[in-house]
Amino acid sequence: MTISTDSHAQATWDATYSAAELEVSVWARLPFVDLAVDTFSALDGAPVLELPCGGGRNTVPLARALPSVVGVDVSPGALDLSRRVLARQGIRNCVLLQADVGALPFADSIFGGVFCADPLGHLREPRVALAELLRVSHPQARLIVNFFGTEDSTRIAPGVEVAGADAVLYRNVYFRYDDIAAVRRIIDMPGVRLVSLKQLRWTEGPHRGYRDYTHEHHGFIAVLERMS
Repeated sequence: MTISTDSHAQATWDATYSAAELEVSVWARLPFVDLAVDTFSALDGAPVLELPCGGGRNTVPLARALPSVVGVDVSPGALDLSRRVLARQGIRNCVLLQADVGALPFADSIFGGVFCADPLGHLREPRVALAELLRVSHPQARLIVNFFGTEDSTRIAPGVEVAGADAVLYRNVYFRYDDIAAVRRIIDMPGVRLVSLKQLRWTEGPHRGYRDYTHEHHGFIAVLERMS
């Protein structure tokens, strides 16, 4: 699901999607996708960027509620699965592209909203990726981003390798865990207004072929606005 600039991480995502059953997403519907639908429904027809689109599980509710969605993922396997899922649901207002969060193939200021679930928690320099998301967002656009919290159960899960004081590697994928002070430092950027910042906990079942056990997530959901 998650876009990463790390080639080893990309190999992990590709292998995960290759092992997934036909038209079955590895990932759960995120509890904050409804926040994205509510936030972006007020847009005046501007396209919304979903990054990453993963297997399409969260793309479906976004595309059903919004005029147009552009789904981006680094994994060809994820995009193939998303295309099947969207076709099965009869969704035609979504364009899917392969790209990396660090170098998006879009002009400046074209998206009215951005739904970015997980990538900032997989990068050692999240502010670089956030700046790229802001670049492609037009003034007054809303961005919804999340961060992995320090109480997330995956921090001490089986198979993790310590990669820093608040970071681990799991199947070659980097996970950084932030407290609320760290989150505020990351999003404290010129031209950004913090609309809301909430703590959230939820439980997910096993992700077949990736995390084969029920686990509890803890994190922070930020709604940002790009200032003019």
